[in-house]
Amino acid sequence: MRNNLFKCIKALTLLCITLVLVACSSAPKLAAIPAGATVLILGDSLSYGTGAAEGQDYPSLLAQHSGWEIINAGIPGNTSAQGLARLPGLLDDYQPALLMIELGGNDFLRKIAVSETEANLRAIIQAVKLKRIPTVLIAIPDYQPAKAAFGGLDDHPLYAKLAEETQTTLVTELFSPVLSTGALKADYVHPNAAGYQVVADSLRESLEELGLLAE
Repeated sequence: MRNNLFKCIKALTLLCITLVLVACSSAPKLAAIPAGATVLILGDSLSYGTGAAEGQDYPSLLAQHSGWEIINAGIPGNTSAQGLARLPGLLDDYQPALLMIELGGNDFLRKIAVSETEANLRAIIQAVKLKRIPTVLIAIPDYQPAKAAFGGLDDHPLYAKLAEETQTTLVTELFSPVLSTGALKADYVHPNAAGYQVVADSLRESLEELGLLAE
């Protein structure tokens, strides 16, 4: 009786291990985006580069290192709803090999319902997935004046939740550490030139780890 029970447990254990290995081996791998490819960044003032001089924004800095043709579609003040409205035209105009989404900060500042922001970001992700364009979601800080003043910003939990539910690649801790450091920010919601350099370096490292950017 014990021998039969032991054999059953052993068989089930081996089956579970096999299923895990199969699942891991079939998991999609991200392909490197080659130099010269068009990469679209859909964002707001954080992508535009508010707080620094022209050419010091993180998309420009990333373009210098990656060799990608980066389209900086960052518009100061844009909400997730406005980004969603702009998306179809941008995809038609540029047909990017990769889309990075940096939106939500203005929603938080304007106290727009988190459910509305989530719905807009989800719609952006779904629209891009239909076109089979690799997508990277960039987490934005949960803006709280006290935390911003005393250097304790954290990424808004919305992004981790959304990335998991939509199976979208997420880059975390990009802006939160920078906007928690006085020497790296122009004001409590925007980096300065040094801050954007840190953002660009951190983003580059994340993209290299993900396999999207060749080291």
